[in-house]
Amino acid sequence: MKPIVLAGLLFSCALAFAQTPAGQPTPAAQQAPTQASKDLDPYQVNDSMSVGVFYWMTKGTPELLGGKKSTDPKAASLGLPQADKKGEGVIFTVPAGRFNNLTVEAFQVKGSGTSTATTDLSLFGNNIPTGDFLSKSFRLRSGKVSWNYLTYPAPPGTAKFRLKTLLEVQYVNVQTVVDPIYDLGTSVSIGTKSIILPTLGMGVELAPSKHFHFEVKASGFTLPHKSAIGDGEGAAVIRVWHLELRAGGKYYYFKTSPQSDVYIKGSVLGPFGGLSWVF
Repeated sequence: MKPIVLAGLLFSCALAFAQTPAGQPTPAAQQAPTQASKDLDPYQVNDSMSVGVFYWMTKGTPELLGGKKSTDPKAASLGLPQADKKGEGVIFTVPAGRFNNLTVEAFQVKGSGTSTATTDLSLFGNNIPTGDFLSKSFRLRSGKVSWNYLTYPAPPGTAKFRLKTLLEVQYVNVQTVVDPIYDLGTSVSIGTKSIILPTLGMGVELAPSKHFHFEVKASGFTLPHKSAIGDGEGAAVIRVWHLELRAGGKYYYFKTSPQSDVYIKGSVLGPFGGLSWVF
Protein backbone atom coordinates (compact mmCIF):
# COMPACT_ATOMS: atom_id res chain seq x y z
CA MET A 1 0.00 0.00 0.00
CA LYS A 2 2.89 2.36 0.62
CA PRO A 3 3.84 2.73 -3.08
CA ILE A 4 0.19 3.49 -3.85
CA VAL A 5 0.03 6.22 -1.16
CA LEU A 6 3.28 7.77 -2.37
CA ALA A 7 2.05 7.79 -5.97
CA GLY A 8 -1.18 9.47 -4.86
CA LEU A 9 0.71 12.26 -3.07
CA LEU A 10 2.92 12.91 -6.07
CA PHE A 11 -0.13 13.03 -8.36
CA SER A 12 -1.88 15.56 -6.05
CA CYS A 13 1.18 17.83 -5.99
CA ALA A 14 1.53 17.69 -9.75
CA LEU A 15 -2.17 18.53 -10.19
CA ALA A 16 -1.93 21.52 -7.84
CA PHE A 17 1.14 22.85 -9.68
CA ALA A 18 -0.58 22.44 -13.04
CA GLN A 19 -3.62 24.42 -11.80
CA THR A 20 -1.47 27.44 -10.82
CA PRO A 21 -1.48 29.86 -13.81
CA ALA A 22 1.94 30.83 -15.16
CA GLY A 23 3.24 34.13 -13.78
CA GLN A 24 0.77 34.22 -10.83
CA PRO A 25 2.62 34.71 -7.50
CA THR A 26 2.32 32.12 -4.81
CA PRO A 27 0.53 33.05 -1.53
CA ALA A 28 3.91 33.74 0.14
CA ALA A 29 4.91 36.05 -2.72
CA GLN A 30 1.56 37.84 -2.49
CA GLN A 31 2.22 38.64 1.17
CA ALA A 32 5.69 40.09 0.54
CA PRO A 33 4.52 43.46 -0.92
CA THR A 34 2.05 43.83 1.95
CA GLN A 35 4.86 43.40 4.44
CA ALA A 36 7.10 45.81 2.52
CA SER A 37 4.33 48.40 2.36
CA LYS A 38 4.46 48.67 6.14
CA ASP A 39 7.87 50.31 5.74
CA LEU A 40 6.46 53.12 3.58
CA ASP A 41 5.33 56.51 4.82
CA PRO A 42 1.90 57.05 3.25
CA TYR A 43 1.76 60.58 4.67
CA GLN A 44 5.14 61.60 3.16
CA VAL A 45 5.88 63.87 6.10
CA ASN A 46 9.54 62.88 6.27
CA ASP A 47 10.59 61.73 2.81
CA SER A 48 9.96 64.75 0.56
CA MET A 49 12.29 67.47 -0.70
CA SER A 50 11.02 71.04 -0.47
CA VAL A 51 12.11 74.68 -0.66
CA GLY A 52 10.17 77.55 0.86
CA VAL A 53 9.96 80.98 2.45
CA PHE A 54 8.28 82.25 5.63
CA TYR A 55 7.22 85.60 7.08
CA TRP A 56 7.57 86.14 10.83
CA MET A 57 5.65 88.89 12.69
CA THR A 58 8.25 89.39 15.42
CA LYS A 59 8.31 91.28 18.67
CA GLY A 60 11.00 91.45 21.33
CA THR A 61 13.56 93.88 22.72
CA PRO A 62 17.21 92.73 22.83
CA GLU A 63 19.67 94.58 25.05
CA LEU A 64 23.35 95.41 25.36
CA LEU A 65 24.89 94.42 28.71
CA GLY A 66 28.24 94.92 30.40
CA GLY A 67 30.31 91.75 30.33
CA LYS A 68 32.98 90.32 32.60
CA LYS A 69 35.73 92.43 31.02
CA SER A 70 33.82 95.69 31.41
CA THR A 71 35.19 98.16 33.97
CA ASP A 72 31.74 99.77 34.30
CA PRO A 73 28.90 97.32 33.44
CA LYS A 74 26.26 100.03 33.88
CA ALA A 75 27.90 102.21 31.21
CA ALA A 76 27.94 99.27 28.81
CA SER A 77 24.23 98.50 29.24
CA LEU A 78 21.55 99.85 26.91
CA GLY A 79 18.13 98.64 25.81
CA LEU A 80 17.73 98.17 22.06
CA PRO A 81 14.57 98.98 20.07
CA GLN A 82 11.59 96.72 19.56
CA ALA A 83 11.92 94.24 16.70
CA ASP A 84 10.14 95.22 13.51
CA LYS A 85 7.16 93.01 12.66
CA LYS A 86 8.64 91.75 9.42
CA GLY A 87 11.14 88.96 9.90
CA GLU A 88 11.87 86.94 6.76
CA GLY A 89 13.27 83.46 6.35
CA VAL A 90 13.99 80.60 3.95
CA ILE A 91 13.92 76.85 4.52
CA PHE A 92 15.20 73.91 2.46
CA THR A 93 14.54 70.23 3.28
CA VAL A 94 15.96 67.05 1.72
CA PRO A 95 15.42 63.38 2.63
CA ALA A 96 18.30 61.84 4.60
CA GLY A 97 17.44 58.13 4.41
CA ARG A 98 15.25 55.85 6.58
CA PHE A 99 12.50 58.51 6.90
CA ASN A 100 14.90 61.10 8.34
CA ASN A 101 15.47 64.52 6.76
CA LEU A 102 17.99 67.33 6.70
CA THR A 103 16.77 70.92 7.04
CA VAL A 104 18.64 74.15 6.33
CA GLU A 105 16.94 77.29 7.64
CA ALA A 106 17.90 80.98 7.83
CA PHE A 107 16.10 84.14 8.91
CA GLN A 108 16.69 87.84 9.54
CA VAL A 109 15.06 90.19 12.05
CA LYS A 110 15.69 93.93 12.38
CA GLY A 111 14.69 96.69 14.77
CA SER A 112 15.18 100.47 14.94
CA GLY A 113 14.17 103.31 17.23
CA THR A 114 15.31 106.30 19.28
CA SER A 115 15.88 107.20 22.94
CA THR A 116 17.89 109.53 25.16
CA ALA A 117 20.97 108.41 27.11
CA THR A 118 20.03 108.47 30.80
CA THR A 119 23.61 107.86 31.93
CA ASP A 120 27.13 108.10 30.52
CA LEU A 121 27.68 105.20 28.14
CA SER A 122 30.78 103.37 26.96
CA LEU A 123 29.97 101.13 24.00
CA PHE A 124 32.49 99.38 21.76
CA GLY A 125 35.26 101.85 22.57
CA ASN A 126 33.14 105.01 22.23
CA ASN A 127 31.94 107.25 25.05
CA ILE A 128 28.45 108.81 24.89
CA PRO A 129 27.50 111.47 27.48
CA THR A 130 24.25 111.63 29.40
CA GLY A 131 21.43 113.42 27.58
CA ASP A 132 22.51 112.60 24.02
CA PHE A 133 19.65 111.75 21.66
CA LEU A 134 20.31 108.28 20.26
CA SER A 135 19.29 106.53 17.08
CA LYS A 136 19.51 102.79 17.75
CA SER A 137 19.16 99.73 15.54
CA PHE A 138 19.98 96.04 15.49
CA ARG A 139 20.07 93.26 12.93
CA LEU A 140 19.75 89.61 13.94
CA ARG A 141 20.68 86.89 11.45
CA SER A 142 20.47 83.18 12.15
CA GLY A 143 21.29 80.02 10.23
CA LYS A 144 20.58 76.43 11.23
CA VAL A 145 21.39 72.99 9.84
CA SER A 146 19.24 70.28 11.45
CA TRP A 147 19.30 66.51 11.03
CA ASN A 148 15.82 65.33 12.03
CA TYR A 149 16.12 61.69 13.10
CA LEU A 150 12.87 59.71 13.22
CA THR A 151 13.10 58.11 16.67
CA TYR A 152 9.64 56.53 16.98
CA PRO A 153 8.16 54.64 15.27
CA ALA A 154 10.83 53.56 12.81
CA PRO A 155 9.75 52.69 10.18
CA PRO A 156 6.64 54.88 10.58
CA GLY A 157 4.22 52.67 8.65
CA THR A 158 0.75 54.16 9.04
CA ALA A 159 1.45 55.64 12.49
CA LYS A 160 0.00 59.13 12.83
CA PHE A 161 2.23 60.11 15.77
CA ARG A 162 5.97 60.48 15.23
CA LEU A 163 8.80 61.48 17.57
CA LYS A 164 12.03 63.01 16.24
CA THR A 165 15.46 63.73 17.69
CA LEU A 166 16.99 66.98 16.42
CA LEU A 167 20.78 67.19 16.02
CA GLU A 168 21.74 70.70 14.89
CA VAL A 169 24.35 73.38 14.40
CA GLN A 170 23.19 77.00 14.71
CA TYR A 171 24.87 80.29 13.87
CA VAL A 172 23.79 83.72 15.13
CA ASN A 173 25.16 87.12 14.13
CA VAL A 174 23.93 90.31 15.83
CA GLN A 175 24.94 93.80 14.77
CA THR A 176 24.02 96.90 16.80
CA VAL A 177 24.37 100.57 15.86
CA VAL A 178 24.07 103.41 18.40
CA ASP A 179 24.34 106.88 16.85
CA PRO A 180 24.23 110.13 18.88
CA ILE A 181 22.93 111.93 15.80
CA TYR A 182 23.03 115.50 17.23
CA ASP A 183 26.41 115.17 18.94
CA LEU A 184 28.89 115.69 16.11
CA GLY A 185 31.85 115.18 18.44
CA THR A 186 30.83 111.62 19.39
CA SER A 187 31.43 108.66 17.10
CA VAL A 188 28.84 106.09 16.09
CA SER A 189 29.13 102.89 18.15
CA ILE A 190 28.90 99.81 15.93
CA GLY A 191 29.29 96.36 17.44
CA THR A 192 28.96 92.85 16.05
CA LYS A 193 28.74 89.64 18.04
CA SER A 194 28.45 86.06 16.75
CA ILE A 195 27.59 82.64 18.15
CA ILE A 196 28.02 79.16 16.71
CA LEU A 197 26.79 76.26 18.81
CA PRO A 198 25.60 72.67 18.50
CA THR A 199 21.99 72.42 19.63
CA LEU A 200 19.93 69.40 20.65
CA GLY A 201 16.17 69.02 20.67
CA MET A 202 13.03 66.99 20.14
CA GLY A 203 10.19 67.22 17.67
CA VAL A 204 6.66 65.80 17.63
CA GLU A 205 4.49 65.30 14.54
CA LEU A 206 0.84 64.32 14.35
CA ALA A 207 -0.40 63.43 10.85
CA PRO A 208 -4.17 62.81 10.70
CA SER A 209 -3.93 62.55 6.88
CA LYS A 210 -1.46 62.83 4.03
CA HIS A 211 -2.66 66.39 3.36
CA PHE A 212 -2.53 67.77 6.90
CA HIS A 213 -0.26 67.47 9.94
CA PHE A 214 0.82 69.28 13.10
CA GLU A 215 4.42 69.68 14.25
CA VAL A 216 6.06 71.03 17.41
CA LYS A 217 9.82 71.21 17.94
CA ALA A 218 12.30 72.80 20.32
CA SER A 219 16.08 72.81 20.63
CA GLY A 220 18.86 74.67 22.40
CA PHE A 221 22.23 74.61 24.10
CA THR A 222 24.15 76.57 26.72
CA LEU A 223 26.92 76.31 29.29
CA PRO A 224 27.17 78.33 32.52
CA HIS A 225 28.47 81.86 31.90
CA LYS A 226 28.75 81.17 28.17
CA SER A 227 26.70 81.92 25.05
CA ALA A 228 23.27 80.35 24.58
CA ILE A 229 20.67 79.57 21.91
CA GLY A 230 17.05 78.47 22.34
CA ASP A 231 14.68 77.75 19.45
CA GLY A 232 11.02 76.67 19.48
CA GLU A 233 8.26 76.37 16.90
CA GLY A 234 4.74 74.98 16.51
CA ALA A 235 2.77 74.88 13.27
CA ALA A 236 -0.12 73.38 11.35
CA VAL A 237 0.77 72.28 7.82
CA ILE A 238 -1.57 71.76 4.85
CA ARG A 239 -0.36 70.18 1.61
CA VAL A 240 -2.27 70.82 -1.63
CA TRP A 241 -0.71 69.29 -4.75
CA HIS A 242 2.94 70.46 -4.64
CA LEU A 243 2.26 73.41 -2.32
CA GLU A 244 2.67 73.26 1.44
CA LEU A 245 1.08 75.99 3.57
CA ARG A 246 2.38 76.46 7.12
CA ALA A 247 1.08 78.66 9.95
CA GLY A 248 1.98 78.82 13.62
CA GLY A 249 4.22 80.50 16.18
CA LYS A 250 7.98 80.76 16.58
CA TYR A 251 10.32 81.71 19.46
CA TYR A 252 14.06 82.40 19.40
CA TYR A 253 16.43 83.23 22.29
CA PHE A 254 20.09 84.13 22.05
CA LYS A 255 22.89 85.33 24.32
CA THR A 256 26.43 86.08 23.18
CA SER A 257 29.32 85.30 25.49
CA PRO A 258 29.28 87.45 28.67
CA GLN A 259 33.05 86.95 29.02
CA SER A 260 33.66 90.01 26.79
CA ASP A 261 33.29 93.71 27.64
CA VAL A 262 29.84 93.98 26.05
CA TYR A 263 27.42 91.19 25.22
CA ILE A 264 23.96 91.02 23.69
CA LYS A 265 20.98 88.95 24.71
CA GLY A 266 17.32 88.89 23.85
CA SER A 267 14.43 86.94 22.45
CA VAL A 268 12.07 87.40 19.54
CA LEU A 269 8.72 85.68 19.09
CA GLY A 270 5.49 85.89 17.18
CA PRO A 271 3.21 84.22 14.64
CA PHE A 272 4.53 83.18 11.26
CA GLY A 273 3.28 81.83 7.95
CA GLY A 274 5.15 80.03 5.22
CA LEU A 275 4.82 78.61 1.72
CA SER A 276 6.91 75.72 0.33
CA TRP A 277 7.14 73.87 -2.96
CA VAL A 278 7.34 70.09 -2.47
CA PHE A 279 9.18 68.15 -5.17
